[in-house]
Amino acid sequence: MASNGTQTSSGGGKLKFKPTKGSGAPLPTVPTGKWIDSTMPRGRFKVQATKEKPGGGGNQPMLLIPIKLGKADDDANESYQGAEEVMRVIFYSDDDGANAKASNINRQRLRALCEAVDVDYDEVYPASIESEDDLHDLISKLEGKRIPELWTRTRESEMPSGEKTVNVDFYFTEARGGLAKADDGEDEAPARSTKAKGKGRR
Repeated sequence: MASNGTQTSSGGGKLKFKPTKGSGAPLPTVPTGKWIDSTMPRGRFKVQATKEKPGGGGNQPMLLIPIKLGKADDDANESYQGAEEVMRVIFYSDDDGANAKASNINRQRLRALCEAVDVDYDEVYPASIESEDDLHDLISKLEGKRIPELWTRTRESEMPSGEKTVNVDFYFTEARGGLAKADDGEDEAPARSTKAKGKGRR
């Protein structure tokens, strides 16, 4: 008898499986779509430091915000309800001119999230970060909050090594035409999460 509920063909009969289809390519952990009543689970937030770079740089504080998807607006995405993905926010110092663009993108994505859940961004943004304790107030304001609507988009990219990655981008507002954008009319900086990976051609 097979253990752990695993079927085997030792009895001579052919195994029957649930029909599956697949191309073998890396898949996004979350599909493109709209989601209703997503949440940020308590106790799942994490604080990390970015990787140090050769010659200096890196080691910036990074907040990993868990987002548990709510009801899918599209029935085709129904099986993803309850899936959890991470939104990453990196904090750069105001005097870090080399990363000013990246800093603005990260601040914009955090502001968009705060506005979506009625949290005062200017009040909770940490003026100074020396340890993970300095992110406590921000985390306590966000965890457990419900996100009424959010949109996800996926895109494939290729690293210099040839490795394929599938990225998940979060948006919290939607403009005319169905594209998620910020309120000021500019493309909202997405909250990116790279999950699925695979090797590209050599």
